[in-house]
Formats: sequence, structure tokens, C-alpha cells
Amino acid sequence: MVSLGNLGVGFASGKNVVAAETTAHPVNRVIKVSAISSGRFNWRESKEMPCDYSPPAGHLIRKGDVLFGRASGSLGLLGATAVVPDIPDCLYLPDKVWRLEVPSDGAVLKSYVLGALRSPSVLAYIRHHASGAAGVRNIARSKLLECPIPVPSLESQRRYGEAFERLEEVRKQAGLAEVAADELFASLQARAFRGEL
Repeated sequence: MVSLGNLGVGFASGKNVVAAETTAHPVNRVIKVSAISSGRFNWRESKEMPCDYSPPAGHLIRKGDVLFGRASGSLGLLGATAVVPDIPDCLYLPDKVWRLEVPSDGAVLKSYVLGALRSPSVLAYIRHHASGAAGVRNIARSKLLECPIPVPSLESQRRYGEAFERLEEVRKQAGLAEVAADELFASLQARAFRGEL
């Protein structure tokens, strides 16, 4: 077992900014924690940034980023993770969602660390070390970097990553099928209530 910090893993954060209705940027948005709480990235769970705020380039969310929810009103959602698919090029990190950073030449692969973060033992560690009051729990970066994970060979991690990617594709297709089924049901329901069936 090796701690995330000793593996060179890091977490980058952004800034939580909120625009008033009259000062909202026409394009730039900051995501909410709810954008990742389901385990799938939902870019629509975002809010407008102020026009006068210029976010640092390092806060921009990119395809392939692994995002981690470091704070939540629900202990069960603390530590939620999601992989960013193709998205609009105008979404930025808030302070309560971190981007996973893994050295490309290190002892672990990003897909493996993602799997570790989703494992019951790591989630239990996160929830045990959570702090905070007033309904919002959070994990400190220093505590998260102390979290130990097993480190198999890079070949085993690659096989895990390939299996993970296949599973993510199945989940994506299932999500698309669910949306299509919901749209079909809504259409049929509307036609039925208009007497067109």
C-alpha cells in the first residue's frame, strides 16, 4: 500500500464565482458539485461566471479530466468522481471539485487511480476523514493524499484501464438508450392525451 501523495498524485482546484443576472458572462460557466455526483459528468449542472472574471487557464475543464467532489451536503456523495467526455470549451473548476493529476511517468495510471477512488475502501477512508459542519462535509487535500492504495504492476493497471474504458462505453450507451426511451415515452404520452393514438 502506498499513499496517493507518495505516488505523485495531485488534485487541482478552481474558484467558485457567481454572476449576478446582469453581469453574467455569455459563455464561461463554473460547474456545480452536482455535475459529477451521479458518477457521470453533466455539464448542464453549471452556473454563469461574471463578465469581469478571467479564469486561469489551469481551471479550464478538458475532455478526459477525472473530477473529484471534495465537498458535499451528503456524506454519501462525498468523493464522487466522473470522467469528462466531449464538452463545450467554456467550463471551469469550482473550489469544491478537484481535477485528478497523475504523473505520466509514475507508478500508477490515471484510470487505475480513478478506480481506486471509487473503491469501497477509499470511499470509507474519505468519509471517515471528512470534516465540516452546517450540512457540508469535505475532505482536506492533505488527508486525501495520505490515503493508501494497493499498487499492482503497470500491466495489471493497463488491463484494468482497458476493462474500465469498455465499461464506461457500455454505461454511455445505456445512458443514451435511457434518454431515447424517455423521449419516446413522452412523445407517446403526449399523443395519447391529444387523442392521436
